[in-house]
Amino acid sequence: MFTHEDIHGIVPPLITPLKYDGSFDGDSVPGLVDHVLGPENYVHGVFVAGTLGEFPWLDAGTKNSMLRGTVDAVNRRIPVLYGATGRDTRETQQFCEYGAENGADGLVIAPFYFYPRDDGLVEVMTKVAKAASGLPIYLYSYDLLAEIGANGVRGISPEMYRRLLDIENIWGIKVSSGIEKFPEYCSASQEKGAETFMGNERLVIEHPNRNQPNCVPSLAVIYPGLLRDLYDAVRSDDLESARRFQDIVIETGKSVYGPDVKAVGGIKHVLRLRNVISSARTAGPELDLNEIEGAYATAFVTNFHY
Repeated sequence: MFTHEDIHGIVPPLITPLKYDGSFDGDSVPGLVDHVLGPENYVHGVFVAGTLGEFPWLDAGTKNSMLRGTVDAVNRRIPVLYGATGRDTRETQQFCEYGAENGADGLVIAPFYFYPRDDGLVEVMTKVAKAASGLPIYLYSYDLLAEIGANGVRGISPEMYRRLLDIENIWGIKVSSGIEKFPEYCSASQEKGAETFMGNERLVIEHPNRNQPNCVPSLAVIYPGLLRDLYDAVRSDDLESARRFQDIVIETGKSVYGPDVKAVGGIKHVLRLRNVISSARTAGPELDLNEIEGAYATAFVTNFHY
């Protein structure tokens, strides 16, 4: 079994494949996993039921089926992280328990805007951590999930993160926001030996920890080799190559996601074109590409090979 020491590097958030009727497409999971890992294990882990996996719109059965299918397909090659965020404390505990019993190597929890703050959040996370059966927990700070939070609170602040790190099995955080405060999260992680993952794939080159620029890049679900080249260039301090790869990532993202940044719809559209999944159906509202966006993404993918 993998431990928190094995969870680092490139950990892409997997999409949740659905059939045309909206039901879970478990048959597409093995091919999706093999595509993301590639022939040389391009990535260091995978993340199931995150934002790209559309967790707010999935029922518990679909989330759990996606975890089981991914664990089976990965077959111990790399760690599998499971998004255990629920609508309340008890449901989050239940997802943690399910993950611990069904092969997850770590759990990811994203406090929503309606979660309690300050001492209340510490209390909730302490309860949740006990349900994890010792599995490492990674927090997920995403401004958009909490932008209407009480008192203008957005995401998990670096100060709150330091407090939450006192909980024994919390071993890191994914930060999907700008670079301004990112070094503060890295500093807090370093004190415990925890990991800080960058959620913004457009800023990997700016990661303060050049030796291990941990990231959770959506684009790696389509082009894992490209993100691995970027990661390796940053690690080796080859900034010329890193800038070139980073520019390719940025431009590719613009073409795949479209002007409205429909990452889920864009990635599913491309994976369908490449016969990785059977359908580009999304679970969430207004996440599909429209006809013009789809045509643009198709033209780009037809002429871009990596």
